[in-house]
Amino acid sequence: GNKQHLQKDFFLYNASKARSKTYINMREVSQRFRLPPSEYVIVPSTYEPHQEGEFILRVFSEKRNLSEEVENTISVDRPVKKKKTKPIIFVSDRANSNKELGVDQESEEGKGKTSPDKQKQSPQFSFVPPQPQPGSSDQESEEQQQFWNIFKQIAGDDMEICADELKKVLNTVVNKHKDLKTHGFTL
Repeated sequence: GNKQHLQKDFFLYNASKARSKTYINMREVSQRFRLPPSEYVIVPSTYEPHQEGEFILRVFSEKRNLSEEVENTISVDRPVKKKKTKPIIFVSDRANSNKELGVDQESEEGKGKTSPDKQKQSPQFSFVPPQPQPGSSDQESEEQQQFWNIFKQIAGDDMEICADELKKVLNTVVNKHKDLKTHGFTL
C-alpha cells in the first residue's frame, strides 16, 4: 500500500463504495459490507468533528490478505518477559486428558527468530473474568473456572496475552481439528 496522506481532492473525485446506513451519535454503530476484491481506504469518523474515538475493524476474506494501518502504530513499550508455563488441558479434552498444549512449544522452536522490535509491537489483551450469575449450575461454573485457569496459565501474573501468544494458542486448537480446512491464524 501507499503510505502517504490522502489529499482533499481524493475525496472530492472518488465516491464512497460503502458507508454506514445509520450515522447517529451512538456508542456502537456497526455495518457489514460485501465488497469486490480491490484496494480500499477505510475512513472511520466520529459523529461530531474533531473528536477522538476508538474504532474496531474486522475484515473477513476468502484468501489470505495483507492489511496495514497507515498511521498510529499499535505498540506496547513493556519488556518482554519469558514465563515458564505448565501444560494446559482444554475443557474439550476432559475425556482425553492426555492431549495437552504447552504454550511455549512454538516459542521454543522459533526462539531467536522474532526481532525485539516485532515483539514490542504486539498489542496486549487483558481479560476480566465473568461474574457468576445467580442460579447458574455447578457444571457451568466448573467449566468457566477451567477456562479461567487456562487463561491464567497462558497469560501469567500480568494477566495479559500478546497477539503472538494468542495466535499460537488459536493455531494449536485449530490444528487439533483435522476436519477444518484452514491455514490457521496470522497477524
